[in-house]
Amino acid sequence: MLVSYSESTKFIVDNDYGISAITRPESHTVLFMNKKIEDKIVRLYDCDDCFLFFQKGITIPNDLDSRHTFCEVDDAAKAFSLYCKDVYGKKIIEDRRKKYTDKDRSLIGENVKIGKGTYIEPGCLIDHDVVIGENCVIKYGSVLRHCRIGNNCTIYEQVMIGNEPFNYHDENGEAARTIAVGDVRIANNVDIGAHTVVDRGTTTHTVIGENTKVDANVRIAHDAILADNVEVTSWSLVGAFAEIGERTAVFSADIMKRVMIGHDSVIGFDSVVIKDVPDSVEVFGYPARVIKK
Repeated sequence: MLVSYSESTKFIVDNDYGISAITRPESHTVLFMNKKIEDKIVRLYDCDDCFLFFQKGITIPNDLDSRHTFCEVDDAAKAFSLYCKDVYGKKIIEDRRKKYTDKDRSLIGENVKIGKGTYIEPGCLIDHDVVIGENCVIKYGSVLRHCRIGNNCTIYEQVMIGNEPFNYHDENGEAARTIAVGDVRIANNVDIGAHTVVDRGTTTHTVIGENTKVDANVRIAHDAILADNVEVTSWSLVGAFAEIGERTAVFSADIMKRVMIGHDSVIGFDSVVIKDVPDSVEVFGYPARVIKK
């Protein structure tokens, strides 16, 4: 079914859609797709009843037309962002009116949940609605926003979790920041080193799996997924929507946007990974290439 842009917001609100991403679509959610990722249209076969903003020039398969609702626009990312601004913008304003409590020289927002045995050092900011599990340590100067943290985690000094993604769209000839509506999900037994930055998801979650260890000075971009038992050393960059499989090690390397890395692999020092990496290989270089299986 095709819906005009002028009807889109009312249609979405009336039908109570959620939010997800075309890379990881969920049934009954709003998504967007520009031409540079139009190959991801096949992901819609795995779910039902989505609302998709899509860029002009993309051909929608006939057998998907009856399963989903579509809205053709010039810039799908912009249309999606404006919808989020209309629907979620009020919450941003409401959050600014909330109050913080000074607890042992750390600021704690409203509706924060902190588990038994968790210790928060002075100088931290735990923002509204954050959830922290049991027996965690949050060290000096860390900022936690838009996140859920499991049990037995250590967040080292001056970590930023839930940072706003660096996404912009053109709005009347000016750059306007795209509103993010996702969060960060950190599982049990995770360590995150000092000065590391983890962006919140734009549409879904940025995920760090169980027993994963992240070194100091790492940047994890929005909507990335690090599976269980991953190791990432200092000065690594994990791009937006990238995925790293279980038991894979990344040594001071750059993982580009939307790259998929398999399980049990090794990414060598100072490598730049620009395409998908299979399971159980070692890659190295710029661009990274398989040097060992």
